[in-house]
Amino acid sequence: MTARIPGPLGWHRQHSRAVNDGTLARTAPSKPGPTGAAPLQSGTKAAPSIDLPVDVYLMNLQIVQETIETYEVAVGREKRTQRRKVRKVVETVESGQTEQTVNRSIERANEIWKPAGISFRVGKLVSRDLEFDSRAVTEEGFLSLVAALKLPAAGLSMLFVRKFDSPHLGGQAVESLGAGIVTRLDNPTQGNVLAHELGHLLGLPDLRHVDGSVKNRYNLMYEASAAGYELEPGQIKTAHANAVKKAA
Repeated sequence: MTARIPGPLGWHRQHSRAVNDGTLARTAPSKPGPTGAAPLQSGTKAAPSIDLPVDVYLMNLQIVQETIETYEVAVGREKRTQRRKVRKVVETVESGQTEQTVNRSIERANEIWKPAGISFRVGKLVSRDLEFDSRAVTEEGFLSLVAALKLPAAGLSMLFVRKFDSPHLGGQAVESLGAGIVTRLDNPTQGNVLAHELGHLLGLPDLRHVDGSVKNRYNLMYEASAAGYELEPGQIKTAHANAVKKAA
């Protein structure tokens, strides 16, 4: 089934940051090792384990071209030339994802979130063909995709696309919509980005850069490409409480 996606929403770039969009610019993991996730601090009680379904949408963007076509109609004994607008799909930009690549990213995210007692699994996986105005999804385009899909804000939904065109290269997530987006990346980087965006959907904000300090850089929610995979006890408490609500 094909749905029409509206064009750019017309937001000026300087206003788009008004949304708590949960974007992340990262290109590669900053730490070696199998997980990069920090163990709970001594004396910190582990939260009960909780399992959350994530609805996955592999987005194939159908690029449409409009042309004017002429045709003849009979009017009595005469023939008259008429014109009509014709829409035609000229290219399909596939997500570049498969069930296997998604599962690998979920597994990577679960490694990172293990200290928090939170795990994720694919709830449903759907491949959707949607008409779109460009070959890459912008921040505004992400919001229009979410609107077209009519995603439930109470759940967790993740869109996988071939290219997310934004200054924040990895992905984006809006907690109030219950939805995020991830661009096509090699693993484990794609899984790292997914883990970060899922953190936003569980109520965790970005940690900003602090001059003269490197502490935030080791945290999963650090805003820049040097982010690590640690989670503080306060973050775990917040994420776990929101995960309980999502699971209810």
